[in-house]
Amino acid sequence: INIGVSFVLPNYIQIVNKQTSLIGGLVLLPGSIIAGLLNPYFGRLYDRLGARVPLYSGAFLMALGSFLLANWGLNLNTWMIIYFYGILMLGHRMSFSNTMAQSLKIVDNDLKSDATAVCQTAQQLAGSMGTAILASIIAIFQNKHSANYASLTAQGSMAAFYFTFSLGILILLCDWIMFKLSKENKQKKV
Repeated sequence: INIGVSFVLPNYIQIVNKQTSLIGGLVLLPGSIIAGLLNPYFGRLYDRLGARVPLYSGAFLMALGSFLLANWGLNLNTWMIIYFYGILMLGHRMSFSNTMAQSLKIVDNDLKSDATAVCQTAQQLAGSMGTAILASIIAIFQNKHSANYASLTAQGSMAAFYFTFSLGILILLCDWIMFKLSKENKQKKV
């Protein structure tokens, strides 16, 4: 979600909103800075309240940010993009590192290094796949010849954001499954 949306938004800003590439890049900066600064707080939140609050809240915020981008996908202005991307980034930062920490808790100690490598590889693969999928969705719309290029890009971006919204819902489901497995793992150890 994060890397794919970070690819889509600057293109949207340049093609649909007719802004410069500088503006396209700068629009992502506030959300990234705020989320990065809050990252240590999200780790402390995980330590104090456990994994459920930051993971469910983070996945919800990612889904919400994606939904807001999708819902206004045809008419996003720069301020809307900054705000909606900020929501998405808060959710991403809240859940990203904490998901790995939580998932490693349900793995046997002798498999933790392997699990870490699998998680990191999966993250890299998901990032490149996300970018490719979102770019393909937009390209499908851009290749239609029924409207102007900016309008087709907006339509494709809206579809891409709905796709990331569905991924946010999938993440919520995966979090629920992870907590269920974690509970079962604790019961086996007792």
